[in-house]
Amino acid sequence: MTTKEKIVAATMQLLAQKGYKSTTTKEIASVAGVNEVTLFRNFGTKKNIVIHAIKYVPKMRRLEELATLFTGQLVQDLQTFMATYIQFLADDYTQVLMSIRDEEMYEELKPLLVDLPMQVKLSLVNYFNKMLRLNQIKAADYELIAVEMMVSCLGFVQADIYYGDSWIGIDRDTFIAKQVKQIQNQL
Repeated sequence: MTTKEKIVAATMQLLAQKGYKSTTTKEIASVAGVNEVTLFRNFGTKKNIVIHAIKYVPKMRRLEELATLFTGQLVQDLQTFMATYIQFLADDYTQVLMSIRDEEMYEELKPLLVDLPMQVKLSLVNYFNKMLRLNQIKAADYELIAVEMMVSCLGFVQADIYYGDSWIGIDRDTFIAKQVKQIQNQL
């Protein structure tokens, strides 16, 4: 792992645990195993680390490439999408978003934070249109269905973070299977 990657990983970890305001550059440097001067030399400010993380975290890039995993098998593809998206959201991203949400810097970061979900939604809509051209599904409001899928994944992850299995009542795979069945009925 490069020095920059260590700093970004430490920042994401601390943001998820403590929030943006409560996380200091000194703590970030300590968790990353670098000198605070190294942190400033690489990024300048804590805000720049967050911006870099949002733009360049490899997990996020993999999510944008999710469409390349689609096989043309509707149920399998939707299950793959939902499992991958839930894992992505569970891997600190949701908690980081929640820690930034109430901060002044949220408005400045909002365009970056919204870009990835917009790209994911576009990939899903394009997938649905491709499946329509192949006569695999019927015409529907694909944008709404994509949003429903993404929001249900986000809701599942947030409920799991806050309440665990006791509130949700079903495991991830069962949730995905039931959601995919409902989506399949719309298509």
